[in-house]
Amino acid sequence: MSMSDREYDFLMFYIKQTWDEMRHIEQLRATVSSLIIALATLIAGFVVQQGFTDATIIMSVFLIVLGIFGAVMVRKLYQLHQFGQERLNEWYAYLKENIPNSEVFKRRDIADSVHQKKFSIFSQIPHNYFWFALHLFISLGGVVTLVLTLLK
Repeated sequence: MSMSDREYDFLMFYIKQTWDEMRHIEQLRATVSSLIIALATLIAGFVVQQGFTDATIIMSVFLIVLGIFGAVMVRKLYQLHQFGQERLNEWYAYLKENIPNSEVFKRRDIADSVHQKKFSIFSQIPHNYFWFALHLFISLGGVVTLVLTLLK
């Protein structure tokens, strides 16, 4: 089976478009996370500066909600990113079938293997787990400030 030049050109266009979408999703995740971290820092600073008074209860609850929102947003963006990645994997497999003995695919497979050996533990952990945990810690910070306020 071989592909036509037209099919190849379309596939290359679609691969580039998918990579652009995936970069956009990653940029969106970084931007949303940065905004949430900045807002969480501001809220936590306000709660501490106010001395855990009853007036800060709503801010503590908002901090909990903000962290949960961030965690859900990170998971959704990861799902969208993985959707693009699955498409790319299929297209690369199709290219590999249609371009036999390609040195590019051999080199990619070698690089993947070397990376897997070097980072065997960390390569098993999806990167979005770290972002998800960060946002859960923001919620945990909200729980702590709420408890400290209620116990005061």
